[in-house]
Amino acid sequence: MKLKMSLRKKQRLIMLLEMAAVILFLVGVLKTNRRIEMYGVLAILAAFTVDFKLWRCPHCTGYLGRRPGKCCRFCGKEVDYDAVPQDGDGK
Repeated sequence: MKLKMSLRKKQRLIMLLEMAAVILFLVGVLKTNRRIEMYGVLAILAAFTVDFKLWRCPHCTGYLGRRPGKCCRFCGKEVDYDAVPQDGDGK
């Protein structure tokens, strides 16, 4: 199943998940609650998995990385971060 959202929206979703996971972990640390701390660690791992799965070039499906540029570093094509993929776009 592919998400029909622009890369910009995917980036916001990923950042929100990562921030929520880190906050959960920090709450566990500050409250000295091991269970919440472990849930935070699991949430961080899940957020990075979502990041690796969604943050892909629409042309070649290569991972865009933490600091993407205007062009994909794998295929060299320009990446439009605001375009919503249509049926048949990407791989």
